[in-house]
Amino acid sequence: LGVPKFPTIILFSHNTNHLLNPFKSLNENHLPFPITTATHTYQNFSLLNPPLLIHLTQIDTITFNSKDITAKVEAGANLAKVYNQ
Repeated sequence: LGVPKFPTIILFSHNTNHLLNPFKSLNENHLPFPITTATHTYQNFSLLNPPLLIHLTQIDTITFNSKDITAKVEAGANLAKVYNQ
């Protein structure tokens, strides 16, 4: 991997509903796609064809149910946010 590669398209989503159509299209066409919640690097994510990266950082809602003592933590929530809530 001597030549750095970066994705052509980075899909940022604010909620899970925004992901439905891209996932449906990618699955129907049997296309691979990487998913990340990290923001430090996108290098070499474009090794897949098509060079699309799905970024989940903004899907970070944390919901706590005190009655059932359960929590729903979305994929983009980092540990600092989880511990602080």
